[in-house]
Amino acid sequence: MKKRRHVGSKYLFVLVLFVSASTRRIVNLVRQRNLLNFYQQEALRLERENRNLRDFLTRLKQDPFYAEKILREKYGYMREGELGIIFGDNRVSH
Repeated sequence: MKKRRHVGSKYLFVLVLFVSASTRRIVNLVRQRNLLNFYQQEALRLERENRNLRDFLTRLKQDPFYAEKILREKYGYMREGELGIIFGDNRVSH
């Protein structure tokens, strides 16, 4: 009977080692899958951002009125001879 217990404990030990190694691999696989998903989502976000920036740049190059609007609203540019009024919150009125 002692021999059977000894053989059984060897199998139990091997089983515990196998489960332990498998669990570590599964945890590592889940982490890698989550990281892959994160980077795939980030790549999609950056592609959308790049597409929007390309569209914005194209519009700036092709539409002089849009470019002027951006210059006036965002940077406070004025045409020669125009007077601007600066309000307390740094807005420029034309």
